[in-house]
Amino acid sequence: MKKFTKQKYIALIILLASAGSYFLFFSGQATDEIDQVVTYEHQVIKGRMADTLFSSVNATARNKVDLTFGLSGEIAEILVSTGDVVEKNQVIAVLESSGASRQVEVKKLLLSQQKASLEDLLADPAASELASAKQATANAQSAVANAEFNLKTLKDGSQASAIETQRQAVTTAKFNLENLVNPSVATIASSDSAVKNAKTAFERAKNDEDELWPKLIKAQEDYCQRFQDWVAVCNVGDIPLSDAKVKGLHDSLTLAMVPQGNQRTKTEALLTANANYVDAVNSVSSTEAGYLSAQESNYKLKNPSELEIQKLKEALNAAEVRLTEYLSSPEQLELDKLNAALDSANANLDYALARELELTAGALVNEINRKEQDVRIAELNLIDAETNLKNHTLTAPFAGIVGAIDVTLGQRIGSSTAVTTLSDPKSIYIEIPASESDLNQMQVGNLGIATFEGMPEQFYIVKLKAISAIPNITQGIISYPAEGKILTGQLLMQEATNIASLQGDLFKAMGFDVTAMSGLSVGRPTGGAMSGPPGGRPTGGTMSGPPGGRPTGGAMSGPPGGEQRGPISGMGSLAGQFINPKLPLDGMSGTLTLVTNIQQDVLLVPSNAITRVGRDNTVKLKNIDGSIEQIVVQTGNDDGQNTLILDGLKENDTILIEVKKSNSKSGIENSKPATAGGRPSGPFGGGPR
Repeated sequence: MKKFTKQKYIALIILLASAGSYFLFFSGQATDEIDQVVTYEHQVIKGRMADTLFSSVNATARNKVDLTFGLSGEIAEILVSTGDVVEKNQVIAVLESSGASRQVEVKKLLLSQQKASLEDLLADPAASELASAKQATANAQSAVANAEFNLKTLKDGSQASAIETQRQAVTTAKFNLENLVNPSVATIASSDSAVKNAKTAFERAKNDEDELWPKLIKAQEDYCQRFQDWVAVCNVGDIPLSDAKVKGLHDSLTLAMVPQGNQRTKTEALLTANANYVDAVNSVSSTEAGYLSAQESNYKLKNPSELEIQKLKEALNAAEVRLTEYLSSPEQLELDKLNAALDSANANLDYALARELELTAGALVNEINRKEQDVRIAELNLIDAETNLKNHTLTAPFAGIVGAIDVTLGQRIGSSTAVTTLSDPKSIYIEIPASESDLNQMQVGNLGIATFEGMPEQFYIVKLKAISAIPNITQGIISYPAEGKILTGQLLMQEATNIASLQGDLFKAMGFDVTAMSGLSVGRPTGGAMSGPPGGRPTGGTMSGPPGGRPTGGAMSGPPGGEQRGPISGMGSLAGQFINPKLPLDGMSGTLTLVTNIQQDVLLVPSNAITRVGRDNTVKLKNIDGSIEQIVVQTGNDDGQNTLILDGLKENDTILIEVKKSNSKSGIENSKPATAGGRPSGPFGGGPR
């Protein structure tokens, strides 16, 4: 905001001096005119005085945004044009999305696989190790049952049955010895086939290990090229990954430490490659053990050792001795052996049950948890892919007007490239830069009138909504941001009472002559511009008052005598005019006249009643006895028509106002007195006297 400068004061003085010289020159030529002084009586009353501040302002859209996709790609469709009015969520443009669509399908398939794997695990928790443990339990239970039965049989005296059982043991021992010394052709063929199958499995496992090792190295290199600082897995000796490092990578995914996108993909690829390689290594170990076992069994089958033969001979001999002992009736010895066998069977059963419980409550539960985490990771990956596909379609975040389209079909754009700008014309507010001196006069709730250069025939009633105490400093110039709201519709009706009370000031801000108006019949100012204080309205970006640094005054609440004048009867029409105006466009510049410093019930007199005597302001006071006395008064602001009296007069005092009238010798009146009631007309604004 700009103030009147010293140069402007000098220019104004020169202009006034020139006008005075012109008047004196031509008044000397008019020798046929006669000046007459007419005196009027005026009663001092109380009224209202207000100041006005002027500011250059801008219309700004609160809802305004540059629309970007947030990702790179090729423009496939542009569905709007510059200046189009769009609704919220209306499609603006579309990126080519075939790749993103494929990613969604891939992620859906991966999620289905993970869910199926989890369902299989939940539906059949009997993994191979658990099945083996259950079988061991069953065998142990059977052994206990047999030991109990044998003991019971012996105690019941079933010696014959025990002897028969021992005979069967002798027969079995003979068969085992014969089969070891002279194995059958079918047995040898079966053993050879088992060796061949075990070798094939072992070689296949080694090939898998050899193929998966380079893939694991590649996955490690891909991950460590960009993300080596996340989890320490980038040294040569870190692969295959330890359980701790695998857990660290899983935790980084599960706990959302790894953001969506390339890093998550590289992390999952490294985990998958490591798991595949570890499985291959385990498979090599197990198949190698199976192969070695098959070879050993085959060799032993074809080349039984003397030790094995001796063992089976001893077993046969023991069975025969045992049978002889049964036949000799050694019941006490047998009883002791059966008790020992029962104890051993119970111990084996306890171990089998404990092992089965351990697998069921430990390893299997952990496997389920891991599968559930895999399903969750697959779900998150699908969400990421679907979000990425959705982001290929650019939509309007709110209803508004489309600005210039800054891209073309087929253009490759970056993630931050703006496609267009969207502005909501209904969110327009007034930006007001206030100077340091204006802050003391501005208050939230002040009303005013705004016009804009692009819409010169339209006036807007504005209410000051906010003032910030945080300054904006531009090239050393300090201003404080303030906001004004254009009142329309219901908001305007809610302020009807305040607008009516300020009607005189608002009409003066619009350039109307309030003292000459009895209604709203007066047109707008010529050219659509608002009138301002003498010497023209100040320009610039900050508010300022008239020359002298004092703010311009407002209008009185009514004419002398307390009678309300002005366009009160026309306020309904004025309100109707402002109910639904066409709002200014975003970026339009204009001028705001703000009514401030309203003073109620103050003494006012017409400005032309005050005469300057030396350094004093004086008025002619008519005393009760009819005598005339010129007294000194202390004055405040004036609004171009009336002046505020601070001291020297009181309400209902009578003062005299002298007005010059010029009559020609022919008797024709050339000059008229001030308006009725002693209120002379004058320009909008004014300064203190």
